[in-house]
Amino acid sequence: MAPKQPAVYIMASAERGALYIGVTGNLKLRVWEHREDLVKGFTQRYDVKRLVWVRMPFRFSFSDKTRKAA
Repeated sequence: MAPKQPAVYIMASAERGALYIGVTGNLKLRVWEHREDLVKGFTQRYDVKRLVWVRMPFRFSFSDKTRKAA
């Protein structure tokens, strides 16, 4: 298993559309899951498929603090 590379990401449905903010350890897999509608709920309902922003911090603890502050 490959080491986790934490990432905070934002996906959108379209320009000026719905936004989804997420945190993952495997960005490539997670984006694929969103685009293939394997993630049930908000992203599927609002057709969120575009990756528009990514930040890859050095460790998960930073990601957790950023997510909790939002």
